[in-house]
Amino acid sequence: MVTSLPNTPPTNSNSTEEQLYTRVLERSCSNMEWSHAKQRSKSKVYTINLSMAYGQAAMLLSLGVKGKRGVLPNSITKLHLPKVHKSGGAAIDMWIKAKELDTNTDYYLDLLSKGVGKPKEELAEYLKGPRYFRAQEAIDYGLADTILHSLDGSFKPKDLTAQLAKAQEMRQSGKRAAAGAGRWSTPTAPR
Repeated sequence: MVTSLPNTPPTNSNSTEEQLYTRVLERSCSNMEWSHAKQRSKSKVYTINLSMAYGQAAMLLSLGVKGKRGVLPNSITKLHLPKVHKSGGAAIDMWIKAKELDTNTDYYLDLLSKGVGKPKEELAEYLKGPRYFRAQEAIDYGLADTILHSLDGSFKPKDLTAQLAKAQEMRQSGKRAAAGAGRWSTPTAPR
């Protein structure tokens, strides 16, 4: 689990409100943390919408590697701004939730603009209400790149029977795979 939190307010103040605000944000940004970790990673991240990608899931879909962001033909993608449910209680709690919503909305729009390639202000205006996209519409908007079909070679079936037979043959002949070639290919100690 990623423990660093992006976009936290400066902590040079000792005010109780700011400390509470930081604690609430630390508990509420798991998808934002994932996107932050993905940005720091050198690995390529492929993203696929299997059926429904709503809200932050749609944002994460758009942050995949360009050219490797796929949607299935009948999938639906919904974009909407972050929201807070059931806000009530003391005035400080309302203030904390309002600040949390502002910060999350701003960060969501930043990440979405990176993934889609549109300016943040245009996205904020477009997303005043929820927007639904079918597969081709998601590609046209810039959330995804390809529609994945089972017959187009995107899904390559593996011949597991042949792989099992090859592994058993290697085990019986005493041969080992090259070091680092697989999960179980650690070199043995000399006897």
